[in-house]
Amino acid sequence: MLPKNVMYLVFLVFFAFASWRCGDLPPEEPLPKESTTPSEQSQETPAQEIAQTDTESPPADSNGEPQPADSNNEPTTEPLSTDSNNEPIADSAHESNTEQPLEPSDQNDASETTTEPTLHESSTESPLHPEEATHQDARPPEVTNEFTPEKTPEALPETHIGSSGCGKNPPVTGLQENMTLTVMNKQRNYVLSVPANYNKNTLHPVIFGFPGLNATGKQARSYLGLEKTPGPAVLYVYPTAQVVSSGWQMQVGGGDIEFFDEILKKLETEFCVDTKRIFSTGFSHGAMFTNNLTCVRIQKLRAVAPIGGSGPWYNNCKNGPLPAMVIHGTTDTVVKLTDGEKTRDHWKTQNACTNTSQSAPPSPCVAYRSCTQPTLWCAFQGGHQVPSFAGTGIRDFFLGLP
Repeated sequence: MLPKNVMYLVFLVFFAFASWRCGDLPPEEPLPKESTTPSEQSQETPAQEIAQTDTESPPADSNGEPQPADSNNEPTTEPLSTDSNNEPIADSAHESNTEQPLEPSDQNDASETTTEPTLHESSTESPLHPEEATHQDARPPEVTNEFTPEKTPEALPETHIGSSGCGKNPPVTGLQENMTLTVMNKQRNYVLSVPANYNKNTLHPVIFGFPGLNATGKQARSYLGLEKTPGPAVLYVYPTAQVVSSGWQMQVGGGDIEFFDEILKKLETEFCVDTKRIFSTGFSHGAMFTNNLTCVRIQKLRAVAPIGGSGPWYNNCKNGPLPAMVIHGTTDTVVKLTDGEKTRDHWKTQNACTNTSQSAPPSPCVAYRSCTQPTLWCAFQGGHQVPSFAGTGIRDFFLGLP
């Protein structure tokens, strides 16, 4: 048995050797990666795989020197699942709720793909109002205020056309008995009756009422009786002849056809007028003017209703089809009944009527059959006068037309 001091010395030497050995040994090579099954590989996240690839040492040759990695020596891994953009799909256990930040290029792409809404997508406003929509959006239309070429009454469109005055506040309201207008350098007078319920956004028919000899527009309004009973909103116009004792000038250039034109133009500019519903009536010389007006302005008129007149005889007029309501007294000694019958026959011919008729309102009127346009003949027991049924009857006939 060795002496104690020798055993102590051996222990110290062994301890020193062990300490040196532990401190100077190079780090051990990592153990080779254990092969895993495809299912275990697919559970690893992309980040974990990248970390493992970076920490693995390249293989060494027979001399212990590291050699470049060969594609044939790379570990075989299962390809990552990708989406439609070839981006890796995150592992559901670790990254399903983790939002990946966009790369700078991705952010640019995102901003580039953000498109501004188009006009139709960003605007939910309804087309402008007719005043505004008519001149600015020619939408529709809805009511459109664009003028179309005038047609004969037999081809009138179903949708009526509004004038440029629609949407404007009217310059006057109510009854205006002293309206003036300069025509061919002469001041002319007329009466204008604007309905109390006038609406600037509603199309209004216009009815002209022409007086006979020695009468003014104010007197015509009284005896024609167009407004004596309540009715729809209508603009009524009662012109006065330049010389009341001479009556109306029937020819173009005489001033009265032009007077009609200028009044209608003014009304269409300042009021909301239904340009396809312009009507004319009149008594005696005013009835003659109404008949002769159709020879040169038939495209402006929707219908006529002469009372106690004659014609049309201006320039051998053959004007074409037009709704007509002819009223005449059977005992008229001023304008004979035969003159009234000639007017009736003129409109029967223009409207291609048969000789058969049937009763029609107002009594005692009859309506001829098979006409291209409504044609009424109202022969009443009386002389040269406006019968009591005429005012309301004429208005109803006019406004009953489409």
